[in-house]
Amino acid sequence: NNGLSGQLMSEISELNAIEILDLSDNDIKGLIPPEIGELGNLTHLRLSFNSFRDTIPSELSNLHHLKLLHLHGNRLWGEMPNLNTSSFVTRSSFISDCGIPTEFYIALNCSECTICCNSNGDCQSTEPNSLEKVKLKGFDDFVDFIPVFAALLVGFSFIVGIASSLHDRYWKNSSPSSETEDHVFVKDKKYALYSIGVDSVYSFIFSKYKIAQAFAVFVGAFQVWALFFFVSAAVKDFNDEKSDFVYSWKCPRNSLECSDESDLQWQGWVIFSILMAAHLLKDIINGVKLLLFCGKRRHHFSSKIRYFWGGLFLTWISAFALYASVVYNYAIARSITDIIANAVII
Repeated sequence: NNGLSGQLMSEISELNAIEILDLSDNDIKGLIPPEIGELGNLTHLRLSFNSFRDTIPSELSNLHHLKLLHLHGNRLWGEMPNLNTSSFVTRSSFISDCGIPTEFYIALNCSECTICCNSNGDCQSTEPNSLEKVKLKGFDDFVDFIPVFAALLVGFSFIVGIASSLHDRYWKNSSPSSETEDHVFVKDKKYALYSIGVDSVYSFIFSKYKIAQAFAVFVGAFQVWALFFFVSAAVKDFNDEKSDFVYSWKCPRNSLECSDESDLQWQGWVIFSILMAAHLLKDIINGVKLLLFCGKRRHHFSSKIRYFWGGLFLTWISAFALYASVVYNYAIARSITDIIANAVII
């Protein structure tokens, strides 16, 4: 901060030997002069925290030796020119106002920036977090992975049901029972209802009335639909105003480096795991028990189908709630209290 004001003139191009140009944290207005692109020896260019406006000149692409470029804290919009980013080796080397919210209709588009800041002064690294790094290749975000997640769960359910059927048919020693068929049927139905929850609306899956079954499916579909919004809002998209992703980085005016200010520690994830186990583990286990239960030889085919769908239904709802909770907390939880509140709400 040198208390500079006014505009940056085209005569800046006469400083053709300069390597470091730091005009950050002043009150310089107007356009960034395209003549800056003639400073071929520049390695560090800091124009951050000024009042530059309009688009970024394409002539910046002529600066082939840049190692650091800070443009955040201005009123810039449009497309970032194609720059030689091979020299941007640090996380704080390429920063612009490419985040949301923005004061413009569309945020500055910068696909190569290492950090994006928004109009609130909050910033975020564009590097994938630990959860994003484990995503399977070929998927842009967590929403795209949902069909695969569902397919894996359905495949798991079929494997469990088939394995249970094979075990009951070929490996389990069956002994004669004195119970009547009607008594066994009532006993099995009670077991299934207990597993899915006697007071749960999902118990309507086992009803003989189609309208009750349809209502259970409707409630389950509604819950999945609601959870989908959490997964969709968790996507780190620097151009999507619908994203709930919380920026946790700060780029101080008096520093070349940015830092992650998140207070979320490992203890928060331990508490989150305990809460998830308390809320969802029982339902997942009971869902798997129903999948195992559908493989029993004594069941009629129609009963096997109902028990299978009941197990799949319960397992899917619980597993998807866990999936939504994990990805949403990675997106917005920045403290231990954040992750506790989000876990309970979702």
